[in-house]
Amino acid sequence: MAEAGRRGSDHFLGIRYALVGCFLYLRGLEVTDDVTRMAIELIHRLDARSENQIYRELLADLKRVDEIGFTDLTRGSGHGAGGSSRVAWIEVYGYPVSRGGASGG
Repeated sequence: MAEAGRRGSDHFLGIRYALVGCFLYLRGLEVTDDVTRMAIELIHRLDARSENQIYRELLADLKRVDEIGFTDLTRGSGHGAGGSSRVAWIEVYGYPVSRGGASGG
C-alpha cells in the first residue's frame, strides 16, 4: 500500500514529461476558456448598461411628448371591412410648444 503513492515515480522520465505536458496543455485550455467566458460576461454587462442608458435618454425625451397623431390618406386595398393600407415609414417632427396652456391630462 505504501508504494501505491510512489507509482508515478516508477515511470520513465520521458513519460513523466509527456504527462506533465498534457496536463499543462489542458490547464492552458481551461484558463483560456475561463478568460474568454469572463470577457463575454463583461461585454454583456457593459452592453446592458449602455442599453439602459439609451432607454433612459429616450424615455426622458418621450415623457415630454403630450400627444401624437397619425392619418393615412391613401385608399385601402380590398373592399368592405377587409380593406387595409400599409405604412412603411412614419416621420415624426417635434416642435416645442409652451406648456403653460396645455390641459395636462
